[in-house]
Amino acid sequence: MEDRYLFRGITTFGMWAVGYYVYDEGLDMPCIYLTSKEISVGCKIVDYERSTRCQVSLETLGQCTGLKDKNEKLIFEGDIVKRTDFTLGEVFVGTVRFSEEDMGWEIQVDGIRYGLYGKSHWMAEIKIYEVIGNIHEHAHLLEV
Repeated sequence: MEDRYLFRGITTFGMWAVGYYVYDEGLDMPCIYLTSKEISVGCKIVDYERSTRCQVSLETLGQCTGLKDKNEKLIFEGDIVKRTDFTLGEVFVGTVRFSEEDMGWEIQVDGIRYGLYGKSHWMAEIKIYEVIGNIHEHAHLLEV
């Protein structure tokens, strides 16, 4: 579950960066300390001497839930997920977000909030969902 401490955001060069979030008050900008050097090619490195970190857009910043979808892909805040209910013959598409009201992760589908709280409930329930995109690059997937 240490993945839950990861964040992702879009860099100033338009690429995704995944790592640990910090707001650098001295430079007055949000940064992600990278967990992989692969992304540094498309990233404006702020301070390569001390660590590999890069500036990201606050609007695209999202925390990892620490959980994986049915394909073992990490699920982040702002992801768009899909669930197919074969019994009803319907497909449900929603967004992953953190509810400050309930202090937990939830999936919002057509304005209805499905709270996924307690570890055992979330772990069992989430395996029926599939990450199909995110709200920053694939908002069209939410259009009905």
